[in-house]
Amino acid sequence: MAKILIVTSGLTGIFNAVKQLVSILEEGGHVVTSASPRQDIDVKDLGFSHIVLNPLSQSPIVRIPLDKHKKGISTLLYKHLIRGKRRSQALEVIEPLDFLPLVQSLSPDMILIDIEMHEYIFQAHSTGIPVVLLNQFFSVWTSASLPDIQSNTVPGIGFTGSKPGLWLSFVRLLAKRNYRAARMSLLSGGVSRIEILHQLAKKFDFPRDAIGYNLWPGPIVYNKLKVLNMTLEALEWPHAKRPMMRYIGPMVNLDRNDPKAQTTNDYTLEAVFEKAEQSGAKIVYCAVGTMKTGKSDFLKNLVEGMGALSSWILVLSVGKHIDEAAYRGDRTNVFTFSHVPQLEVLSKASVAIVHGGIHTIHECLLLKVPMLIYSGKKADQNGNAARLVYHGLAHHGDRHTDTKKDIIRKIERLAQDQKIKDAMDELCTELKHRSGEDVVKEILGGEVD
Repeated sequence: MAKILIVTSGLTGIFNAVKQLVSILEEGGHVVTSASPRQDIDVKDLGFSHIVLNPLSQSPIVRIPLDKHKKGISTLLYKHLIRGKRRSQALEVIEPLDFLPLVQSLSPDMILIDIEMHEYIFQAHSTGIPVVLLNQFFSVWTSASLPDIQSNTVPGIGFTGSKPGLWLSFVRLLAKRNYRAARMSLLSGGVSRIEILHQLAKKFDFPRDAIGYNLWPGPIVYNKLKVLNMTLEALEWPHAKRPMMRYIGPMVNLDRNDPKAQTTNDYTLEAVFEKAEQSGAKIVYCAVGTMKTGKSDFLKNLVEGMGALSSWILVLSVGKHIDEAAYRGDRTNVFTFSHVPQLEVLSKASVAIVHGGIHTIHECLLLKVPMLIYSGKKADQNGNAARLVYHGLAHHGDRHTDTKKDIIRKIERLAQDQKIKDAMDELCTELKHRSGEDVVKEILGGEVD
């Protein structure tokens, strides 16, 4: 039996994944505690131990005299002149003071930390306790053989996917990131986030050679530390895999209890399901998420196009930043919500329109819901979309150029694509052969008896 501490940001996607990870580890007889700096997590009904840490500061706060709060060369020079003092101030702001006491009180045998939680990674490593990084994305260790995860480049396709094209893209990306880092350093007076993180790493004697090239928006990737990828290795591009990395597969708890549906309209989600069942209509589910399509014509085209799909019902989850009423109109087969329990809707959907977020993709795969991906073009969404389409597990569109006729035609074509359904069946069959015990073995990796 091992005592394990899991630390993440607490954001919805990865926190749902952690819930499944905790469940698997506890079923294996291990004692697990979760922790995150997210403040609005209700720890009472989680069903496992969770600690709410103090909020983290994502941007260094530095102070200069009020009379120096001006733009121009003189102010910039002044910032650099007092760089040492400002770095010390920034370091005080970003350093979490409650994490090491938590580690000391729990005395875990292993610490699993989200690869983006840099402040905790440095501190955890200083304790001497085995630290393993959790990566919720496909591989973010870009190389001359692995396209940037933010790119829709497919290896082996076209010049960009050729060996020279991949090498050229890698060199360009590295130059772009280095230029951006240098520019941020100059304009901030030497107190950019990445510089202060390096200062924090130095304070806790974190190995300099364990900090990799700044290619992921992170702004840091790590070498040498062990990594658990919560994705499917079968969907990765062929490349020289980073040493000390294991794929444990999607962490999706299909039995989780999501918050109930929310809408300002005079119907309920249950009534929508009942209408679909009685009329024999198929459900197409669309979640805006981080796609932010409210600023484009995509949602408008989708809703208007539903007029041509009388045998379908659209369940549209617009999130809290978009007005529901702006998109439903007088359509009798369009139902808007500010929030829906996603797993429940996916379990009844025939097609899902998604933005390319990895956690929604995993849920669609495990529930065998064909995906029409309109990439939000942020973070890993392009890379995810390219992988799914290449492996025959999804169709894709462009939310900026597709007309309402394009969208509707793609929904109908996807619903009739037997190859995608067969590919999902095959994938799910493979996943079922992977037991929780197998996952636990990959996680512990011989580090802990």
